[in-house]
Amino acid sequence: MKISIITPAYNQAAFIEETLKSIWSQQGDFDLEHIVADGGSTDATRDILERYDALYRSGDFPFACRSFTFTWWSRPDTGQSQAINRGFDRSSGSILAWLNSDDTYLTADSLQHVRDTFSRYDADIVVGNARPIAGDGTAAGHRWFINTLDNRQFQVSLRNLNKNNFLLQPACFFRRHVWEKNRIDENLHFLLDWDFWLRAYQCGFRFVKTDADYATCRIHAAAKTVQAGKTKYDEGLLLFKKHNTWCLNRVYYNIYRILMKIEAQPLWAGPAGRLIGYGKRFRNLLVNRLRLY
Repeated sequence: MKISIITPAYNQAAFIEETLKSIWSQQGDFDLEHIVADGGSTDATRDILERYDALYRSGDFPFACRSFTFTWWSRPDTGQSQAINRGFDRSSGSILAWLNSDDTYLTADSLQHVRDTFSRYDADIVVGNARPIAGDGTAAGHRWFINTLDNRQFQVSLRNLNKNNFLLQPACFFRRHVWEKNRIDENLHFLLDWDFWLRAYQCGFRFVKTDADYATCRIHAAAKTVQAGKTKYDEGLLLFKKHNTWCLNRVYYNIYRILMKIEAQPLWAGPAGRLIGYGKRFRNLLVNRLRLY
């Protein structure tokens, strides 16, 4: 079995070396292909990639899987979605995933566990757990719903996937035919993974949830989803419309979008900002604890 991991990157020099090491250190009975699709970074990302490319070509890295290949490029793209599709176009694995350049695989046997799960079950998509970490790599105080679910509970929860994205993308893997039927939508830049899982679910592809911790998900000030602002909620409303979903989350998104427009006005920035903060805490209580979405 060959596993292809795509790493979309752009100006993540502070984290990408840790991402590379976590992928290159995977050990087990599988072939591994790693492709980095860098969007033309202007920081030290390219220097790091050149150094690791030389290390790969020299054969000095102690790879512990059956075989390993590494490809990378650095050229402009339209964003993460296009970078991922370009990487998958170049890939040859039967199992695919993408790992962002600020996330990591948790242990050296993460991909072996993924391989074994695909071999054991008739699954199209394997979903695991991810641990939240801060910018400095220490544990972050987030609790994610997906980590509490066994496979039976997960199958029930999938019915609400159109209302709320509770899958953690770094811990998700899928067979090649899932992507070939549902390429990443390059018009989306923040919620591309949610749309991808939704379309896969609607196509009838089989999800299997494991209790294994596969990856870390880094939460830091420079993260794309943290900086997204109103655009993320604009995309969310487009997805609700695209998938004909009416739910409380659609109401929350509309409220945030309106408040963020008001916040852009200097006279109202303070009150609107406070309302957004209160609203997010209230929504998190309803969504994450009470599952009202």
